[in-house]
Amino acid sequence: MAANVNWNRWILVSALKHFKTSVSGIMILDGEDRDGLDKEPIFSEFRLDGPRIWNPSKNYYRLWFAVNIVVTSAIDPVDLTLKHDLIGDIVNAFTLKIDIFKFGEDGQDDDTLLACAVRSEDFPIRVNQLGQVDKDNRIEQSTIEGHYMLELTTT
Repeated sequence: MAANVNWNRWILVSALKHFKTSVSGIMILDGEDRDGLDKEPIFSEFRLDGPRIWNPSKNYYRLWFAVNIVVTSAIDPVDLTLKHDLIGDIVNAFTLKIDIFKFGEDGQDDDTLLACAVRSEDFPIRVNQLGQVDKDNRIEQSTIEGHYMLELTTT
């Protein structure tokens, strides 16, 4: 059996839901409308890379994906720790496991648990401070990234 065409959506929606419920503040999905966010002092943007799919044997798959969250914050000379508090909150949301559910509107989508993705020990959670990204805009960005692996069997 070939890889299920729904796996990518199930991973994306499940991981996004996990992080949105685990992290305080505004979090949007990459590509979502940003209107009005320029008035917010801080927000985060969820991105998913992958999954990379490997089929080492019949009916057995390994899927790897990376969650990458971008934090955009206004530079506030009074409170320089605002973004660091949110980054700490996001780092804590990279739990050892994320449940992947069959979320969506397709015939196979019944909101049941597909499997549990496990955080990779090979790639520790990584925080990158990008600093002020444009000399004319008083905003700075940071990224937080973690990797997960999902094992699936099909019939």
